[in-house]
Amino acid sequence: MGFRKIFEYFLAAGYIFVAADKIVEGLTPKERYIHITFDDGYYNNIKILPLLEEYQIPAQVFVVTSNTLLNHRYWWDVLYEHMGMAGKNWNEIARKIELLKRWDHQRITKHLVDLIGVNVFAPNSDADRPLMPDELRTFAQHPLISIGNHTRDHVILSRVDRKIAMEQVNGAQGDLNSIIGYEP
Repeated sequence: MGFRKIFEYFLAAGYIFVAADKIVEGLTPKERYIHITFDDGYYNNIKILPLLEEYQIPAQVFVVTSNTLLNHRYWWDVLYEHMGMAGKNWNEIARKIELLKRWDHQRITKHLVDLIGVNVFAPNSDADRPLMPDELRTFAQHPLISIGNHTRDHVILSRVDRKIAMEQVNGAQGDLNSIIGYEP
């Protein structure tokens, strides 16, 4: 289902699309709301802008900053491509992704580099790459877009200790400040 159909469905049902700042300010309990988010900061998030503009729908993009700064593909995309090319089915790939989610970021990175090679994280195209810093900076200036923190390395915060969690969140806040000029 395309975004246009999704937007039209919820608009016809009386939902109000809201930006993150409106949620923080507080919403009227009797209304029905939707907040659109995109995870990770993929380049293709930019392609939704014309539709957001057409319907005047705000959206929030949660960015993984190390991928943006290094122009690295996300590890799960690397794994999906590698295992798919090796003839593995979706269930096998999903099991491997779930296994790797238990590992820390450095271990996952080393494993994939050892398995596939040093250039494993180089994007193949616009379809599998993150926003680059200049693109993110421009994107963040759009009035319908707000940027959120999705950690520095996409760690699963519930699986790390408090110190690492704080380093991930605070590190990403600093990265975002240097890229877009403010902390979300």
